Amino acid sequence: MAVGGDFISRIQRRGTQVGDAAVRVVKAIGDAAGTELVRVTPVDTGLARSNWLASINNRRRAVVPPDSASARQASIQAITSRLKTGDTLFIANNVDYIAILNTGSSQQAPRGFFQTAVQGARRAGAKVKVFKG
Repeated sequence: MAVGGDFISRIQRRGTQVGDAAVRVVKAIGDAAGTELVRVTPVDTGLARSNWLASINNRRRAVVPPDSASARQASIQAITSRLKTGDTLFIANNVDYIAILNTGSSQQAPRGFFQTAVQGARRAGAKVKVFKG
């Protein structure tokens, strides 16, 4: 009976580790995507850069006033730090011209900068270790 109990205990521990790792992966992806999106978004007034908004379980649909890149990145990281198992992370930009910027309309950022940022973020998520010890 002890052997079966030990097996169950190990499986339960592994299950917890997988759940914890999933949260760490989402945090890593969210932090990397948010940081890169803020960094590469073209800036005229700062409105587009400032409107990369992170939220948990419900997409924010607001448009916020311009702020600094570091403030926006810190805001995204503050949201991702609150993630827990079962949560859905949203990172969205609600300014009406953000899709036009992604087509390469500004010389400050290449066409497809959203996609490039997401690809980099996926690589960051892939580096997260699932099992510890």
